Order: sequence, then structure tokens, then C-alpha cells
Amino acid sequence: MPRQNDGSYQQPAATAAVSAATISSSAFNTLITDIGTELTNSVDRAGRSAMTAALPMGSQKNTEAMSTTAIFLILSFLGLAVIGIVISKKAS
Repeated sequence: MPRQNDGSYQQPAATAAVSAATISSSAFNTLITDIGTELTNSVDRAGRSAMTAALPMGSQKNTEAMSTTAIFLILSFLGLAVIGIVISKKAS
């Protein structure tokens, strides 16, 4: 039973450890496999893999993204071409 719709993790049933009880190999393997699956489905903070779906933001917004105006100005300053037309050239 991997991650719930709200993003929280719920441990699979019958996999909790009980004091003084023998550990069930099948319950342990179920738990480890489930945790491994959820780690695999998580976004890597170091950016070693790309997201495979859109990130729902609800009422929140990304405040760290650069504006498209700033990106255009930077690209223009560097003399990059759009569709073969040079926007500007950096003086050499």
C-alpha cells in the first residue's frame, strides 16, 4: 500500500514489528519492497532524474522560478538566435 492520494505514506498492513515476536520474512520483504518503490517514485533532490508527471501545486505557486521576461533579456544579451534571426550580438 504505497503513498496515499494526499502524498502521505501508509505502511502495508501486518508489517509492523511486535516486541518479542518472530519477524515474518514475507511481512519484512513486503515492507522493504514497498519502501523501495516509494523511494524510487520520489523526486531526487540532487536532480539525478527528471519528473515524469506534472506537479500539482494547489493554491501554491513557485516563487523561485525566473520570469520569462528575465530569460528573454538574458538570451537577447548573449546574442542567441530565435528561428534563425539574431536578436542581438554581444559587442566583442
